[in-house]
Amino acid sequence: MDDVITVKDLYKIYRIGENRVRALDGVSFTVHRGEFCAIVGASGSGKSTLLNMMAGLEKPTKGEIIIGKDHIEKKSENQLVRFRRRNVGFIFQSFNLLPTLNALENVALPLTFQGMSKKRRLQKAEQMLKLVGLSTHMRHKPTQMSGGQQQRVGIARALVAGPKIIFADEPTGNLDSVTSAEVMGLIKKIIREHNQTLVMVTHDDHLASFADRIFRIRDGKIISITEPGKDAAAENADETIDENAGRMADETIDENAGRMADGTVDENAGRMADRSIDENAGRMADRSIDEIADAAMEEIASAGSDNSKEIRETESNVSDTEDGNDEGPKEDETANEKTDKK
Repeated sequence: MDDVITVKDLYKIYRIGENRVRALDGVSFTVHRGEFCAIVGASGSGKSTLLNMMAGLEKPTKGEIIIGKDHIEKKSENQLVRFRRRNVGFIFQSFNLLPTLNALENVALPLTFQGMSKKRRLQKAEQMLKLVGLSTHMRHKPTQMSGGQQQRVGIARALVAGPKIIFADEPTGNLDSVTSAEVMGLIKKIIREHNQTLVMVTHDDHLASFADRIFRIRDGKIISITEPGKDAAAENADETIDENAGRMADETIDENAGRMADGTVDENAGRMADRSIDENAGRMADRSIDEIADAAMEEIASAGSDNSKEIRETESNVSDTEDGNDEGPKEDETANEKTDKK
């Protein structure tokens, strides 16, 4: 990015009697083209002095202020006046509108010093008032407008000459919080559209949050430079990382829990299956044993019945044999008797 403002080792020392007060004490920084920078500090911190130095309204005790290629600290008063007309616009806390002129005439005033015709001046002023949302208040004088409307006129006046740089000193200091936010949003929108550089001094951290970079000043020294947009993006990135990590952890936990649950189910199912198999096997074994025992008993019974039959048959045969034997000797005796008789 191009550096539009460069401040190097800047000092501003005031002599008050025998005392020396360092309003600025070795300040160095750069501002880029199209950038919105806020210089934030308490009353007496040196922020307004620094703004005046950059705008060429005060001379530094020591150091350099380079805008573009121009060394502001080396220019004469007349050279500074011409430089400001071409390159710088101002937005003031107290509006600084001429009470005898209406809004259109107040906005056209800076173009008068550029030698522009009245018709052309009024045309450009009208365009700027429409840009800041005051198309219906062009003929109103400052006393006929609210504070927010007067500051919009002041913004239009600062922008009408097409300056490269706009310096704003507490631009919403006399406005309520709601109007302040509206005005800051409008300023930021316009400078973005026109690629202009804005340097604003304020004590309000909320207003500073609209800026691309914030320079904090204390006792005439820059103590920190921050970038709210990048910091917020980093915070969002951290939150996103944490959120994604949390989701991944939850998913991992759920997945592991699912696996464990599946493993438990499988294990329980296996146990139940084994138990069922064992029970069925036991039942089958018991049934088989019972069946075998029954079969054996039947065989035994059958065998016993056959044996009994055989025994009965044997006994019957024996009985018959014995009966036959009894008759045999009788026949023999008869035969013997017959032999003896002969």
